[in-house]
Amino acid sequence: MKYSQSLAFFREQKAFSAFLSIIVIIGSSAAAFEAHVASAAYLAFGNVTDTLSNARLSTAGTTYSSAHTFVLTPKVDVTAGQSLTFTFRADDASMGRGNTGTNFDASGIDALDVNVPGKIVGASCTGSENYSFTPGASVLALSVCPGNTIASTSPFSVTFGSSTRHLVANPAPGAQYDAYTYQVDIAGPSNQFTSTLVALVSSVLVSASVDPAFDFTVSGVASSTTIDGKPITIDSSTSTIAYGAFPVNTPETAAQELRVITNAKTGFNVTVVADQPFQSSNGAIIDGFPATVGAPTAYAAPAALLGDDTTWGHIAVSSDDADIPGSAALSGDHWTGDFVRGIPVSVFGNASSTAGFGVGLGTTTVFYRSEVTPLQEAATDYHTNLIYVATPTF
Repeated sequence: MKYSQSLAFFREQKAFSAFLSIIVIIGSSAAAFEAHVASAAYLAFGNVTDTLSNARLSTAGTTYSSAHTFVLTPKVDVTAGQSLTFTFRADDASMGRGNTGTNFDASGIDALDVNVPGKIVGASCTGSENYSFTPGASVLALSVCPGNTIASTSPFSVTFGSSTRHLVANPAPGAQYDAYTYQVDIAGPSNQFTSTLVALVSSVLVSASVDPAFDFTVSGVASSTTIDGKPITIDSSTSTIAYGAFPVNTPETAAQELRVITNAKTGFNVTVVADQPFQSSNGAIIDGFPATVGAPTAYAAPAALLGDDTTWGHIAVSSDDADIPGSAALSGDHWTGDFVRGIPVSVFGNASSTAGFGVGLGTTTVFYRSEVTPLQEAATDYHTNLIYVATPTF
């Protein structure tokens, strides 16, 4: 509503000025009256806009600058030798606002920083220039070179401060208002004139929030498939991996697919650990593959050393995630048995949000390979429980 009052005041001032002009000439002859009215009439440019590339107000110790792109449609052609002038007013005190802000500063602008689409702007009309430019601290003039015209049949666009070297310095605010309104006057031949207002508002806080999202799922993988070069020989489901009776000296591999959907800024990590060794009720254990999580190695069969029951059978874990932030990758032929030794193993991770697509980004396959030798103790109830821990980092 502050803008409406200012604009209304501006229109009233214009109307009052026109009324005074009529009073001044009313005692003249009819011919003089007609001549004066003809010379005093203004033609307003059509469709005038001023687009700023940066609308921040300058502050003490910090000057913000902006390019200004003016678009307007002349009412009368601007021909060779004629000019358009753009006057950056100091502030809007003349409009009754009382703002004491500092003026725009265009003193750094030169012809190289003026852009008219498809045309050449120079310091003078000495060659192939279409327009010449005359700089100033608050008044900028664009003149038409011979053989050229700014036509009244279509919108005309010009940008001042079109390079990063020279931009119009934005004004500093006064102390009275949250919104600061400044005026740019545009004048051309045949009394063409308009004023466009630039309102800079420095106290509009834009805020928002995005709710956190995290969805983690585990799915079974069918046998008779090969993923990441690893043949899968055992079916699995979301909650079970049933090896059945192990064949001797033959590795069996099961797999599960993990999927994460999250908008966590720095991603997530998924670990797996067993709640106990892979053991039976009589105390026999199928040990973890000897490689550690920090140094996973290629898979190898159990050594079957008579004096060492930890070499009679083992179980190993791997995944197809080639890039797990902060952890050794388990893709390809890289395996570890630390997960059944009570050590969480990172099998899946990503450093940013994910929509649940892409190997190592939104999905991964985790592989569990087990093998026994003839020395592995007999039992029908070897078991352990796998615990996945998925942790997002918001």
